[in-house]
Amino acid sequence: MFDLNYTEIKNEIESEVCKEHGMHPEFAKTDEAFGIKALC
Repeated sequence: MFDLNYTEIKNEIESEVCKEHGMHPEFAKTDEAFGIKALC
């Protein structure tokens, strides 16, 4: 299994900005997976 650095992934994803809405996506990690909540 891969040993992923979720903090680095979270920082990279949440640093992006939606050009249309001017908001950042949210990264959420659970025990089984992760999700990305974005407007677009």
